[in-house]
Amino acid sequence: MIPESILNSFPEEKRKALSEAFDNGLNAMMIGSYPVLYFGNLPDARNVLISSFSHSGECVYSELYVSALEASLMGYGIITEADHGGMSSVLRGAEDGNGKLFLVSALGIATYREKYREKMIRIMLTGGAVLSTTLDGYDRRGARELSAYLASEALIAVGGDKGRDDSIVQMFLDSGKDAAIVRSSLTSPAGRSLFLSGCPVVSSFSQALESPSVIVYESEGGRFSFMGKEYDACTIH
Repeated sequence: MIPESILNSFPEEKRKALSEAFDNGLNAMMIGSYPVLYFGNLPDARNVLISSFSHSGECVYSELYVSALEASLMGYGIITEADHGGMSSVLRGAEDGNGKLFLVSALGIATYREKYREKMIRIMLTGGAVLSTTLDGYDRRGARELSAYLASEALIAVGGDKGRDDSIVQMFLDSGKDAAIVRSSLTSPAGRSLFLSGCPVVSSFSQALESPSVIVYESEGGRFSFMGKEYDACTIH
């Protein structure tokens, strides 16, 4: 039977559907302050968040794949809340490294199971799980907060605008957890802002472990190029 504390955290009109889903293999647990619905196994303590936010492209996917492969081979569980293409790269890395993948979905758990059943099976075959803070609909904030709660470190491909898409990295930095962004993040305003504020920029997970921190100095009137584009210059010491 579904725990009463979980059931009562959802609106009354959702409770019948939630009970039916629970009878069909859905699990539920309070994790921290989050009512979490999931199929599969809960993550252990040693986990790294490898994910992509508002960022896509072959360069990004390559960085995410290599990082997930490296972390899996080193015995880490992989947490991801990536976009569709980014999640596929992280999943392949976890599979090839014989690691466990735990997808924290912004989609409701029932919606994800209906739309991505084949991908869910692949995730569960790694020994991992698909988790969500809602049964249906969409909860991006809940997914990001749960991802940050479950992981001890983070390596993220961040894109989009400063103040919106760098928020999950800031969650880690504010909580004292280690976080780094992949190099392709420098093509976005959010990534460059994090870079200038001193966030480590690395090419893969193993490099992030070797270089846990950097000091960034903004140059005076210079420029630097990255992937064929010009940006305000910085020097990393």
